[in-house]
Amino acid sequence: MIQEAHDGRLFCELNGNQGFVISFFLDMEKDQSVLEDCMICNEKKILFRTTYACEDTCCQDCISNHVKAQLERNNLRIQCLACKELMKIEDLQRVLPRDVFSLYEETSTIRSLSDDPKYV
Repeated sequence: MIQEAHDGRLFCELNGNQGFVISFFLDMEKDQSVLEDCMICNEKKILFRTTYACEDTCCQDCISNHVKAQLERNNLRIQCLACKELMKIEDLQRVLPRDVFSLYEETSTIRSLSDDPKYV
């Protein structure tokens, strides 16, 4: 079974042995037949479904830029760029690069601690 990891690499589990199929993901970027037009930037890229609740797709760069912009506004309620469906933590972890997801987690932790009177 092959699944997508939160950092964009494809994760493979065969007979209990686990490993990352890095070359397959990298080859996909070179294979123009798997690239589609992103609805936000209109560039040909690998598209990701933004949430499990909707069918909208866009590239990882556009999703990442959207999330970073929301975090700069101190907004942790990230919505799909097209339909405004709320992106759950699982959606964010699945589509965001590791550094952007870490920024989301850090911002979320800081917000939680600042709301707690014991940590003010």
